[in-house]
Amino acid sequence: MSQRSLQCLVAFICLIINSLLYAQQEVAVTKTAGGTITSEPAGIDCGDTCAAIFEDDTTVTLTATLENGFTSIIWNGDCSSTGETVTLTTDSAKNCTAIFVEAGQQALFLTKSGEGTITSEPSGIDCGETCSVFIGENTDITLTANPATGWIFESWSGDCSGTEAMLTLTMDSAKNCSATFTEETNSGTTPTTPEQFNLTLTKTGAGTITSNPSGINCSDLNGQSAVDKGL
Repeated sequence: MSQRSLQCLVAFICLIINSLLYAQQEVAVTKTAGGTITSEPAGIDCGDTCAAIFEDDTTVTLTATLENGFTSIIWNGDCSSTGETVTLTTDSAKNCTAIFVEAGQQALFLTKSGEGTITSEPSGIDCGETCSVFIGENTDITLTANPATGWIFESWSGDCSGTEAMLTLTMDSAKNCSATFTEETNSGTTPTTPEQFNLTLTKTGAGTITSNPSGINCSDLNGQSAVDKGL
């Protein structure tokens, strides 16, 4: 092995060792208007810097500062909280979304599994694509789960419940709802041939044996067998 090849091999081995010993993970934040996000340890100041690299398995606390006119925040993604702070551990890369809520508004978030859409009345939700909306506090909103062709609506979960496709919510707080769609199975059944057995009758003396359903008519066979193969 040439000296240059040996140097490259050593450099590669060192790179692998460093990545194993000093693994790092990225924390990235996206946010709506209405405030800023900072981190402890320092690194994120979003505003301007919305992603930072931290040592593996570091405990990172994200703190939201609300601007005037905004009353609350909702975290989504790898962060889940409705408070102004949220704590996570960097055991993998993390992506968090911070949604600032204006005074007099409540947030509705929808998720779904399977094939179908969720729509709302008043309009605003078409999930599909638009799966979150801000709604005036204490407003009633009706959600409808619309299964795709070949699918059926199964149930609601989260802050929604029930098996009816249409339901009404009162937005007295932030809501998270999920709709589950399942693939429709073929309702028709393929006829199956019933299992069949032989029935053998033996008689002595004078007389006959018949059956209901019909099939056996065992007359004066005196000691012989009558066999029906359809029972």
